[in-house]
Amino acid sequence: MKAPIDRNDEIARLGADLFKSESGSFKERLLLALAALDENEWQVLEDIANKIAKKD
Repeated sequence: MKAPIDRNDEIARLGADLFKSESGSFKERLLLALAALDENEWQVLEDIANKIAKKD
């Protein structure tokens, strides 16, 4: 059984994967889009994620 991964380690791993990935990859485009969100847009995204999680 794998040990749980620390949250910061998981974020660092994602960043490292991004730098290794092809330029223009889905991961890169997604993270760039997320980086451009303002606080209101983050709230909208959170609301959508919560609605998706509650659906059966």
